[in-house]
Amino acid sequence: MARVLFGITVFAAGITLCWAKDQPSQTKPTPTSSAAPYHISFKEGEAVPGLGEVRALALPFECTNDGTVFIAMVQPLGAGNRPSNLAPFQNPLVVTSISPSREAHSFPLNQIPDLYDITDLGHFASDSELIFLLRAAKGENKAEHHLYIVSFSRNGEYDKTTQVEDDFEIYQLGVFPSGNYLAFGYDRSEHAPELALLKDDGTLLEYLHVQKEDVPKSMLGTLNNGGKGPAAYIAPVQFIAQEHSIYLVQLKTDFPILEVSESGSVRAIHPKLPEGLRISSVIPSDEHLYVRVNGATDQIKGEIY
Repeated sequence: MARVLFGITVFAAGITLCWAKDQPSQTKPTPTSSAAPYHISFKEGEAVPGLGEVRALALPFECTNDGTVFIAMVQPLGAGNRPSNLAPFQNPLVVTSISPSREAHSFPLNQIPDLYDITDLGHFASDSELIFLLRAAKGENKAEHHLYIVSFSRNGEYDKTTQVEDDFEIYQLGVFPSGNYLAFGYDRSEHAPELALLKDDGTLLEYLHVQKEDVPKSMLGTLNNGGKGPAAYIAPVQFIAQEHSIYLVQLKTDFPILEVSESGSVRAIHPKLPEGLRISSVIPSDEHLYVRVNGATDQIKGEIY
């Protein structure tokens, strides 16, 4: 589960990063790398109309190509009734989008019809929609749970619910402009973790081939390394949309960024970062990828490349 950070300062910093392409910046080449760090300063901005007080946020932020930032806010105690369709121990997170013009939209899960006992497993923002990956019960049979993909329009209106086949346990999900999905998860029938393309109706289209040297064992491996048993997902994985590709980022590892196209081809991108630095978060902007880095001791260096 994403870490929850308190403080409006983090919120302001995240929005500024997503809008960094509209701000002046200076670059300084470093002798140890062909990549140059961007040193970005922050200043207090105007409040977003109608957003209200923000006390707790979940990381990472998400950005789309038009500069809109999507944040998951924790609903504070006393801020209204908890949505009745959430699972008992599910954190009441509300995803909100904020455009560069400071127009805000929320995506509350209580809009979804006929789903109950909802556990929010994550969301993904594209240029045309926001999708959620949920585990929930449907209709009157509240004892039987399945995975569902729930789509919202960018203005916060509920669109559709799609059930996913039970043989594939999804851990991360993204959507292409065509409507097909990229899914990272575990195939129960084959007892193996997989990266897969799904059709827009949630059925499996194909499994994708990834070179073994481009992924850590903790991400595409099993606990006993024998092809059986539960999968071990230790390294956090982030999906990021940019035009017709989805980037799979293996955070805080030495493994490359994987670019996956709508056709299913996978390309490994090896960032040339100074020794000892690892990617802690990624922001797409103007056909480029900007990364925030951590040091080997997990101390933030305050650099964006």
